[in-house]
Amino acid sequence: MFSTPEPTPHVEGSGPGNAIVVLLDSLNRRILGCYGGDEFDTPNIDRLAARSLRFDRHYSASLPRMPARHDILCGA
Repeated sequence: MFSTPEPTPHVEGSGPGNAIVVLLDSLNRRILGCYGGDEFDTPNIDRLAARSLRFDRHYSASLPRMPARHDILCGA
């Protein structure tokens, strides 16, 4: 019923690439396999991370939840 289109590689100089921001409340990244966690199996996130650019150093101006979402999405 549904089909997944084949990804097309980004050609340098063809314009901006796509950006996906994965924002999860109350999830410590250290439990994800792509960041070395082994408590849970996270194969889909690990596969996405293997094909993506990961930011592993960041700063949020406030505690988790609504203010942090605002800071990240609005650049505060």
